[in-house]
Amino acid sequence: MREVSQLKLSEPAGYPLKTLAASRHVTIAIDDPSQRQLLERVLHQADVGLCGYSATFRVEALLESDFRVEPAGDILLSQRIFSCPSAFRLHVRHAIELMLWTQLCSPQTDPARALAVSLLSALTTTRFYQQMPTSERKRAADSLPDWLKGCIEIADTLTEEDLLQELASKLRLLMPLQGHDFANFEKIEEGIAIARGYTQIAKATEWILTQQGDERLLIDPATGLNKYGCSPRPRPEAITFSSCTASSVSEYAYREAEMLRHRLMQTLPSGDIAQAYEIEMEKVRTELMQLLDLDSLGTEVILASSGTDAELYPLVLFRSENEKLVNIVVAPDEVGSGTVHAAGGRHFGTRTPLGANVRQGETLTGLEADSVDVVCIPIRERGGSRLTHEELKQRISKAVIEAARVADKVILHIVDNTKTGVVAPDAEFVLALKKDFGKRLLVVVDACQFRLEKANLHRYLAHGFCVLITGSKFFTGPPFCGALLVPSQFDITGDHAPLPSGFSDYFTRNEVPEVLRSQAQHLSSALNFGLLFRWIGALKELKSFYSVASPDRTMILNTFRAGLISSIQENPDLDLIECEQPVRWHNADQTLWDTLPTIFSFAVKNRTSGNPDQWLSIGDLRTIYYLLNCDCGHKLPSSASEGDRQLASQRCHIGQPATIARCSQNGEIGALRIACGARLVYGIAHDLTLGKTSQERFDRELTDARTVLAKISLILRYWHHKES
Repeated sequence: MREVSQLKLSEPAGYPLKTLAASRHVTIAIDDPSQRQLLERVLHQADVGLCGYSATFRVEALLESDFRVEPAGDILLSQRIFSCPSAFRLHVRHAIELMLWTQLCSPQTDPARALAVSLLSALTTTRFYQQMPTSERKRAADSLPDWLKGCIEIADTLTEEDLLQELASKLRLLMPLQGHDFANFEKIEEGIAIARGYTQIAKATEWILTQQGDERLLIDPATGLNKYGCSPRPRPEAITFSSCTASSVSEYAYREAEMLRHRLMQTLPSGDIAQAYEIEMEKVRTELMQLLDLDSLGTEVILASSGTDAELYPLVLFRSENEKLVNIVVAPDEVGSGTVHAAGGRHFGTRTPLGANVRQGETLTGLEADSVDVVCIPIRERGGSRLTHEELKQRISKAVIEAARVADKVILHIVDNTKTGVVAPDAEFVLALKKDFGKRLLVVVDACQFRLEKANLHRYLAHGFCVLITGSKFFTGPPFCGALLVPSQFDITGDHAPLPSGFSDYFTRNEVPEVLRSQAQHLSSALNFGLLFRWIGALKELKSFYSVASPDRTMILNTFRAGLISSIQENPDLDLIECEQPVRWHNADQTLWDTLPTIFSFAVKNRTSGNPDQWLSIGDLRTIYYLLNCDCGHKLPSSASEGDRQLASQRCHIGQPATIARCSQNGEIGALRIACGARLVYGIAHDLTLGKTSQERFDRELTDARTVLAKISLILRYWHHKES
């Protein structure tokens, strides 16, 4: 038995993180065991919407409608809806949504409000059905309620307004679900008008979490995952070490987002949802500053849909109109894939967060195409070996000197934790450059991984460095949510012209701080609920992480690091790439957790090559990455053991393959990555659902990591079956 380092934390176990199941108060007054079991199974899922509220479920044998929500909140279910489990889940989701609107908005006192509540709960259910996995939608198709059958085929092609009108034509079927006779209602247009202001939150929370972002947030209906392998609903069945890429939302972050939706729903009687949105958005900025202890530093916070989106701001805030700018990007291959385009003021995708269709690589409207040049400085040779620190510094110095000859201003874009955990270059070197070039040189720290202790963040800001962060990598918040931290030394207003008109495709007014509002008047006035909900979830993750004592954070990460490195080195199919200690400041406090490596990259050996030192290509690693994140037990040959099938069925989500070398014979060579995130830290420190003691919780997490490695080896054993 492999020995595991003993973990002794300075604080005792605190509390089990409040999961969705723990936050529900449900009474099931149903005698039939099979019906009761089906309802319990559906209610256990995070996406049914019941969060923090009480509900009593009963079966009514003679009920004419599929269900009925009583004024007191009881939910009566018809016998017939239990026949199809997939459709039953949809009915329950609809019933709970209607119950929530009823409890939060008291529609009994206002006929128009009752109509609005009926429309909004039906809209939520429609969008919920659209986001169900394809296989489940097919199973439910024949048992859909009559009101949904009529509009589901055209729902994808309709605007929210048109869909609302379509649902209004179904009110005769919808109003009985509240116990009302539609014939008694006359204020239909008034009800539609009330509902119109709330369509953006008349969606399941997992739908909202994917809205107002670019194509990276699109969900594959077959898998329920985005292109990064993440789900917008909690995925507790998966082992997750993917924080260097992105993570599925946790149950407690999802709960925070759902509670936000409830707060916004409560404004329906007054109609003040826009004001409530502004208050919540400002609260995000305020809480982020408080959590990072930025209040006394005079730092301004600009929110953005991702760190890549936030890259656009320094291009216009750092220079006056008509000034020439050179943006020098360090480690372009190991930061966000759109960074180089964004650093040049160009569209980095084909769809912007606010829904505009654009052409990748084209300059944003309002920016001159030749006003910004981008210079890229890789940190590796083509063969994958790292440049020495001195070689990298020489290349950066040369690039800055050359840029200063041809440009009015220079941005040096350094990186604090690349995709493989590299910090480059060190801050002392950058300060020397800044001393030489003064105000002509702006330093932007790409800390989007946010593997950064507050003390070191403060040092960056104190020296006048702008810092890019996200809440969705190390901190494992819902993808994607970013921010630009602007130091007090930087005049954010100055004599700058209004922000370029092209920014209105990316940002809204409420994402910028008050001091920038005059320059942002032409930005979109849209209510960016998607970004708000994602940041609310991320802030919950930050709060949980910072609830762990600082020495314990370091101890947990250091102990886990040792166990994981040992496990990788013991696996004959893997080669550990590098785990160097991040160096920012030569006099750094070595007791801080961010002085430890937290991203562990490893190559996978090619078993079929005959060469024990040959690694799999990036393409083959993508296949392994995909197979890790799905249940592939059924794809094994009949000769496979039951143990192999169980291991193959375990879903494991890790960091996407990262390119580390380019070889003429084998193309791109990459590495898989296991990353420690904030969830690991506070899970081991506090979450009693993982184990009674910190040692039990630590062992659970390390065992999960070893399961990931074992599944990689299993995939290699059956590699010749991968096409199946």
